[in-house]
Amino acid sequence: MIRICFILVFSFCILTAGGQQMSHDLSYYAEAARNYSPLLHDYRNQLQIEQAELRRLKALYTRSRLELNGDYLFVPVLTKDGGQTSFRWNAQDATDYYGYDLGESSGHLHAGATWTQPLLGHSSYKVAQEQSRINMDMARNHIRLEENQLERAVTEQYRLDSLNTAASLRSFNLQYKPRLDLFVDGGMQTGSFSQWYRHFGWSAGLTFTWTLFDGRQKRWKERQAELQQQSIRIYRDHAEYQRSMRLCQCLSELEKYDRREKALTELLAGYERVLSDYAREVEAGQVSVLDYLTVLRNKIQTERDALLMRTNRQLVIAAYNYWNH
Repeated sequence: MIRICFILVFSFCILTAGGQQMSHDLSYYAEAARNYSPLLHDYRNQLQIEQAELRRLKALYTRSRLELNGDYLFVPVLTKDGGQTSFRWNAQDATDYYGYDLGESSGHLHAGATWTQPLLGHSSYKVAQEQSRINMDMARNHIRLEENQLERAVTEQYRLDSLNTAASLRSFNLQYKPRLDLFVDGGMQTGSFSQWYRHFGWSAGLTFTWTLFDGRQKRWKERQAELQQQSIRIYRDHAEYQRSMRLCQCLSELEKYDRREKALTELLAGYERVLSDYAREVEAGQVSVLDYLTVLRNKIQTERDALLMRTNRQLVIAAYNYWNH
């Protein structure tokens, strides 16, 4: 009796310890799923993206901006000074000419730097700040929901998202390269109306602009792109991991089906030999017909099992080809 009680108590302790260990394992894997979920990483990165965008907008609306700029303007005219008709690109001292009124527009060269400080941007920044706060609250809510449901479809969209993010950053960075523009305009320009018909002309020039400092907007934009690319990489790696796991699972199932098919083939061959022997023995009266029918039913059932096994094997092959595209 004592021995039986000892065995029962010992078994109960083992079951209790095993249950605690299993509970610990489940908790561990649940926490691991939350840590490695690509969607949760995406939502957390969205929070940081919103914070970076808010800092960029603060720089846009409240911080100063320094630019190098310059332009060269030439105003060509057709002059008749001195009784000779000639074409001059910049006739500062012409008196008898056809072209833009030189008193209103004359060629010049300008080069310098421009410092700009927004004065009325705080109200716009407050609106952007409120919108950003709402977006961050939405991202936090998504995180809470995702912690209870770790699912997200995986598609080729990851690659397109990565290309789109990189293209968007390249497009944004174009404004920080030196810009040299050519402009041409034509029409009438005059300060008096007495001889307005003589002041139809045209002008052309070059403008140069190069942004040197913008309140670190570029830095925050690059930070946003970096976080977006990080989310895309996590999704891509997670999708590739799931795909490889499914491929391994398919290969493992195919291996099991191959072993089972070999066993069924050998079993059917054995049934064939037994039925052949039973057929001769039935004719000789050594075995009953009931024994022969029993073996035949077993053979038919084995053939059905083999057919079902081959069908399932083809389904696994189709799944393998799907994930191995």
